[in-house]
Amino acid sequence: MTGDAAGGAGAVAGGRPLDGGAHDDDGGALEGGAPDDGVLDGLSFEQIVEALEATIAEMASGSLGIEEVTALYERAGRLHAAATERLARIQERIDRLTSGG
Repeated sequence: MTGDAAGGAGAVAGGRPLDGGAHDDDGGALEGGAPDDGVLDGLSFEQIVEALEATIAEMASGSLGIEEVTALYERAGRLHAAATERLARIQERIDRLTSGG
């Protein structure tokens, strides 16, 4: 399986894997591929959500083996956590701005 610009496993932004994990020759996440916070931090919230949506669509395609789906599920979890954390930081900024502090 090869990653594509639509956000498949191993998709890249600026030449880097979106999920920040290690990838094998087929573009799938390798076991133990920890997310590189620098890669996710370099993406906008919208890019993270786009990657998450593409990952979910790929999982739902029904054409993948159990190992590939499991790797994508883990990737989706990392992307979801990054998006949730980003929203929390944005909410804190909004709260500071609206409270005058």
